[in-house]
Amino acid sequence: VTDVFGQAISYLYDENGNRQSASYGGSSLTYQYDFINRVKQITHNSVGTTTYDYDLVNPSDSLSRMHRRTLPNGVVVTAELDRLDRVKKLSHVKGTNWSGDYRYTYNAVDQITQMEEMIHPAGPEEPGAIHSFQYDNLQRLTSEAHTNQPPQAFSYDQVGNRTNAPSGGAPTYSANNRLMSYNGLTFTYDLNGNRESQTSAVGTNVYSYDNENRLINVLLPDSTMIQYKYDALGRRVERSRNGGASWERFSYDGADVVKDVRSDGVTIEYGNGLGIDDKLWQKEGASAAKFFTVDHLGTTRGLTDANGAAVNSFSYDAFGNSVSSSATRYGFTGREADAETGLMYYRARFYDPAVGRFVSEDPIGLAGGINLYAYVSNSPVNRVDPLGLHEIDVHYYLTYFLVRRHPCFSETDALFIANADQGVDENPATLPSFWAPETNMTNHAIHPFLHESYLGALGQNNTPAGLGVYLHYLQDTFSHAGYWFPPIGHGLMGHYPDKTSSDPKKALRMAEATWDALNDYASKKGFCKERMSVDMWGRILSFVSAKSTTNWLGDIVNAIDSTGDKGIMDGLTRNNPKHLERKRGILGVPKR
Repeated sequence: VTDVFGQAISYLYDENGNRQSASYGGSSLTYQYDFINRVKQITHNSVGTTTYDYDLVNPSDSLSRMHRRTLPNGVVVTAELDRLDRVKKLSHVKGTNWSGDYRYTYNAVDQITQMEEMIHPAGPEEPGAIHSFQYDNLQRLTSEAHTNQPPQAFSYDQVGNRTNAPSGGAPTYSANNRLMSYNGLTFTYDLNGNRESQTSAVGTNVYSYDNENRLINVLLPDSTMIQYKYDALGRRVERSRNGGASWERFSYDGADVVKDVRSDGVTIEYGNGLGIDDKLWQKEGASAAKFFTVDHLGTTRGLTDANGAAVNSFSYDAFGNSVSSSATRYGFTGREADAETGLMYYRARFYDPAVGRFVSEDPIGLAGGINLYAYVSNSPVNRVDPLGLHEIDVHYYLTYFLVRRHPCFSETDALFIANADQGVDENPATLPSFWAPETNMTNHAIHPFLHESYLGALGQNNTPAGLGVYLHYLQDTFSHAGYWFPPIGHGLMGHYPDKTSSDPKKALRMAEATWDALNDYASKKGFCKERMSVDMWGRILSFVSAKSTTNWLGDIVNAIDSTGDKGIMDGLTRNNPKHLERKRGILGVPKR
């Protein structure tokens, strides 16, 4: 393919649909996988190799797990999980060089109440900065205390608007939750709910948008004009000043930037990990690469050099306010900061950490909550903006259960197939997103008129991993049925359609279709065919009926039911593990 600036980008894939290599400009990447198609290595032709290790035994608790990756500079990043699969320790170390060591404490509903930044002097480790957090009964952040910063308190009305400010009186809002004044700032909006102006003691910022409500211009008080351009997929591909007097252009691999090219001739290249907003390193021109130190949210906490020594460090409050730095564009939750405007680019719209809100309404409506401007339901310590698609309970655990209970398949087959099924939501080349409509249609069953042709094509791959990819699309045809709205499908309904309990009858049909697909595959291979047992049907019925939230509106606004369950099940730091554990227990299958 060729990007909007004429740069050729090419990819190669293996028979299982795994990316083998990628090249752009003078750079190339190669990928290696383990026997169940998980990425083991990503190698860049000049920076080196990042290695991944999964499901390691935790030496401090044999019943919990660890995941590890080793960066090209030798820094080992280890995520230690507790028995509920919550991150309890996240460390970055090379030899005696500790660039990051974060410890987490949780409350009864799995919210982070404390994050300790440990330090490692010559003697024993000891606490450095300590962040403490409190919440209200709607799981909204109400206070943040920090060892080295003044404490902050937050209060909200019933729909999530802040009712307090550091100074300047109480914030004011219009009837549709548009922030009109806050902390000495005043705002106006256009008819589509986009912030049109911001006035402060130093002057007024004026904002302009295109017909898709994307920010295209910001006129600053000193008459500087910041301009943005987007490609056909809605990705920001250029940021310029004063009509192009200076500019930065961005090349992408899917949803993530791989290269910045500036008008002054400077080029910055980036290495991306396994998920979205997962920066591994950056390399400016001929200089040596620097490597990212991140916390549980993917927030950039520092950069290290080739020796693993920290060369930059960054701090933030809970909503992402920080002193801007020229060391990297990537900061809070791994997103891109614009120093001139004070905003952060969150792809579909821009976020303003100074007020803890987006500057535009949510383009997917109520999927983000009944307040169209709120950032992650005012729980920024525990969440990032989620994507709405089928969840790991179906794509991995139900698939594993069905394959393992089928007499025509082995334990190894079950691991291959289930990991390939869930891997479609995790592979950088196929993970779903608002800005990748083609990926959504070809991998996540967004367009109903294409189901037959896509399933036919996917069904040609007669390997266990190929079967897993086929099952992913097949399963999504059930959860996404009736929600044809490219490029986001059922996004307008949030995660509700992905909850099997939202329509147990439809979920049962999905499970039956999955079983039929296993029979078809086995019969073509000359193995056997089998009918589901009564016991299996009973377990599946209990599985699909296990509730997550009270109703569809409760799911959209992240309401909590009597069991305390909420949100999506994918992601260690964005969900309540109790619901997934209950559903896994119904099936009687081991943890992934």
